[in-house]
Amino acid sequence: MRAIGNVLRHDYYAVEPPVLWDVVNVRLPELRPVIARMIEDLSGGIN
Repeated sequence: MRAIGNVLRHDYYAVEPPVLWDVVNVRLPELRPVIARMIEDLSGGIN
């Protein structure tokens, strides 16, 4: 995931719009529950 930031900042001309669309609309939403669990684990269950 970190690498996409470098691509968007420095190699944006190489990004294919359909791939970016897939990342934003499919891949990121899939990660939401994983990230929420990670945050909960790090905070000791305190929200």
